[in-house]
Amino acid sequence: KELNKIKGDMYEMGVLRDTEHADLKKKNDELWEQNSALVADAEKRKNEAEKEKHELAEVKSELASLHDKFILMETGKAKELNKIKGDMYEMGVLRDTEHADLKKKNDELWEQNSALVADAEKRKNEAEKEKHELAEVKSELASLHDKFILMETGKAKELNKIK
Repeated sequence: KELNKIKGDMYEMGVLRDTEHADLKKKNDELWEQNSALVADAEKRKNEAEKEKHELAEVKSELASLHDKFILMETGKAKELNKIKGDMYEMGVLRDTEHADLKKKNDELWEQNSALVADAEKRKNEAEKEKHELAEVKSELASLHDKFILMETGKAKELNKIK
């Protein structure tokens, strides 16, 4: 009886062990599936991270290239702006020089004009004086002419008396 009891206990222990083994195997299979899913997910994330890392490197490279182009463009614009500023400065200097030359020429012409006006005024005064003197000489000549005619007339009368 005791042997049967031991056999029964052992049988129950075997059944329990088989059940426990089946539960452990089932749990192991579930964990294996879960682990495989986690490994696949981790691999997928790793691949995505690698892809993103690669894309980031490409974007950084493109950004650096654009940055370099922008710097070159800005440098070019700065050079162009500096050239324009230089050209404008040169034009200003030329304009100032031309202005100074025109002012000097204007001053010279002003002096010449003033001298010509003074000379013209002097000549006008001289012409007026000469005109006045000519009028006096003509008047005197006319007076002498009249005296001469009177004298001639007087001589002719005297001559006629003598004849």
